[in-house]
Amino acid sequence: MVVLAILAGVVVLAVGGGVFGTSKETAYNETKHELYSAVSHYQSQHYGALPNASLFDTNVLNPRTESLLCDAVNGSCYIIDIDALLVGAASTGVLKSPPESASSDNCAGCTGSYTWLMDNDGNIYSACTNDPLCEDQIATDINGNYYDEYCNPTYP
Repeated sequence: MVVLAILAGVVVLAVGGGVFGTSKETAYNETKHELYSAVSHYQSQHYGALPNASLFDTNVLNPRTESLLCDAVNGSCYIIDIDALLVGAASTGVLKSPPESASSDNCAGCTGSYTWLMDNDGNIYSACTNDPLCEDQIATDINGNYYDEYCNPTYP
């Protein structure tokens, strides 16, 4: 009986550890989805224009295939102007507040580690740019290109 109780405790810890370890990644994915919705709404209110602050001067890659998602050379990788997506911004914003993960590249007063980006089609990408912990992970390749992904342990 004691053996079963010990095994049950080990199973609970193993399952619980896996569940709790993904909460930050889930929050990252939710932020990405919210930004996509906010950018789509902005486009619908501004005749297809994108809420871009400026060009992002580094490539963004798919972490699994190493293929380009957002190419700085062709000018299709833009920093999202999150201030333009906030409620009260030109009366068309839908976000109540900036994401905690947004960096100072995205909005005034933002202090997060992720620079949120978009391409000409409104697809959303991220680059963990403001945290040495993230840079020590697999946030960039050998050429300094950023990977579009959640970077453990950095979030927000």
